[in-house]
Amino acid sequence: MIPDDIDRAVGPGDRDIVNYYGLTMRSIISFREGKWQKIVLKYCEAMWLRVKRKFEVCGGLHEHKLQGFVISSMQRLFRAWKAQLHTDYLRYATDEERLSHRPEDFQLED
Repeated sequence: MIPDDIDRAVGPGDRDIVNYYGLTMRSIISFREGKWQKIVLKYCEAMWLRVKRKFEVCGGLHEHKLQGFVISSMQRLFRAWKAQLHTDYLRYATDEERLSHRPEDFQLED
């Protein structure tokens, strides 16, 4: 459930929803796309449809409001993901070390 008066999922399965948002976002986009505004213009509909197929819209929440919630949640997750990657990147002194320790799900170009 995502109550109208708060901007988050609550109840049983709330972590499942957020985890799925993150998985969806990371599986569709690439850092090569640039800033979030460009990414959302290109991939918003694909990300929304994937979430919509997985979860039932209920409890009086209008679909457009839920879509806005999903996309804003993905934006927060995107920023947190980039920040964590940056922290990991700073642990190494050279680009050679950084490239040899890149995450498995990243292409060299990323």
